[in-house]
Amino acid sequence: MNPETVAQLLEDRVKIDQEMRTRTDKVPFNEWVATDTESTSLVKKIIAEHGSVTIEKFGKKASNDAWLLVQHSDHDLPFQKEYLNLMLQNPNSFNAGDIAYLTDRVKVNSNEPQIYGTQFYLENGVNKPRPTIDPKNINERRAKIGMDTIQEYATYWDKVDLSDFE
Repeated sequence: MNPETVAQLLEDRVKIDQEMRTRTDKVPFNEWVATDTESTSLVKKIIAEHGSVTIEKFGKKASNDAWLLVQHSDHDLPFQKEYLNLMLQNPNSFNAGDIAYLTDRVKVNSNEPQIYGTQFYLENGVNKPRPTIDPKNINERRAKIGMDTIQEYATYWDKVDLSDFE
C-alpha cells in the first residue's frame, strides 16, 4: 500500500467509527466492539507493513486518523500501550495533543489517574473528569503541549463539574 492508499483507508475507517459513535439510536454493544476491533486490525496491519503512521510518512490527517482509531481500541489495552510507546519514541512525528489524549486513555484504562484531563465520564447527568493527578496544576501541563485550559475544553459538554480543578 502506498501512503495515499493508507491515508484513504484510515479516513474511510474513521467515517465508520464516527458514524457509529454519533448515531441517534442506541448502538448494540456487539456492533460497537466489532467496529472497534476491525479498526484496530486495520491499524495493526498498517503498522506491520509501514511502521508508525507518522506525520512525515502519511500526513497530519492520516496520523490523526490512526490515533483516533487507536484511542477507541479500549478492548485492546496492550495495543494502545504499544502505539503510545511508538508515539513517545518519536514525539515530533505526532500531534502533541494526540499523545496527551492517548496517554490519558491508557492511564484510565490501566486504572491510573490521567495527566491532562482529557477523559470524562457521565454521572447523574453531569460530565466529570476521570481522576487526574495534581488537578490544581493541570492547565500548566496542558499549556506546555499547546492544549487549551481544562475550563475551555469542558465547554464541549453540557453540565460539567470541574470542582477538583478550582
